[in-house]
Amino acid sequence: MHSSRRTSSGKKSSSRSNSSNAMRHKLRHVVNNILINLTQPRPSRALYMIISILSVGMLFVLFSALGAHVPSPSHANLGHDVAEMADGSHFYSGKKSSSAVDKSNHRMAIVIPYLPPSDGASPTFPPYFDLFAMSAAGSASHIDYLIFHCFIPPELLPDVGTLPSNVKLIDLNTDITSKENQCGLAKLFTRVTDQRQALETPLDKLIPTLSSQIIYYPYILVEYKPAFGHIFADYLTSYSHWGYSDIDVVFGDMTRWIDTDEWNDYDIVTYGFGDQDKLYLRGQFTFHKNDPKVINQLWRHCKYLSEMDIRYSEKNASERKFESAEGCYSQAVPRTNKQLNMKTA
Repeated sequence: MHSSRRTSSGKKSSSRSNSSNAMRHKLRHVVNNILINLTQPRPSRALYMIISILSVGMLFVLFSALGAHVPSPSHANLGHDVAEMADGSHFYSGKKSSSAVDKSNHRMAIVIPYLPPSDGASPTFPPYFDLFAMSAAGSASHIDYLIFHCFIPPELLPDVGTLPSNVKLIDLNTDITSKENQCGLAKLFTRVTDQRQALETPLDKLIPTLSSQIIYYPYILVEYKPAFGHIFADYLTSYSHWGYSDIDVVFGDMTRWIDTDEWNDYDIVTYGFGDQDKLYLRGQFTFHKNDPKVINQLWRHCKYLSEMDIRYSEKNASERKFESAEGCYSQAVPRTNKQLNMKTA
């Protein structure tokens, strides 16, 4: 029995092998005929027939795919605001909330001071300014960009007619001071001392000292970001929110990023880089409700700002150092005794 099974099995294997060889032979024969016909000056009718069948098959598959029903994308599970923005209002069956309507009443000013390099090699905006301005145009419905600048000759300024309407250039040398060696930003920045009873450094000395610091070390402008709501208060009266950022940021349509609750429910919102747990108020982009009495005064907990007259006094000249606005402000806001809603996104 054992030997008989082995013999039977061997016959079956031999039969399968012969069948497989026959199939390979037929396939090889068909392929050879096609190759031979392709090399002939006039292809045979058989080749025309094969090509026709393949073409019809491909067209059938193509039209089947084009005619397939692909459901429209829906984002209703992400909330009505996202659904309305991404899918269109006809995909959302719910009633439009009042907060979505209120969003149209908000307008933000992003404040960006700028000084050209002190070496005078390029006394104008950086070469990527056109890209910045073009991207800022995407937010024109809700956001203005206020660019305060000094020491840029009028002939080197961008043509205002070519700039988006929400990118506004403000020459502080023309608006505030006529002195060629002083930047008007310095006079505005001394507003941080307005609650000091007696200044250790009088304004007539503080302003030129600060102006020299700004001119030769433009990067110190970032130290004053937390106080921009107070420093530039005269320029912000018509805005519901104000924020700070940098000229090397490409914005696009920020209204697609800023959620309705960020406009309505939060006093301060900051955007991080995947490190939201650090609770840092980022210098790249943070915005506030424009509240002159409370929100715009939170920076006063940072003494390097509120006691600037002491910092720039002659006796402290050797101890003067760069201060991190992110560091001090990020600690000052959570420690305030005010009831604030802050979001890190």
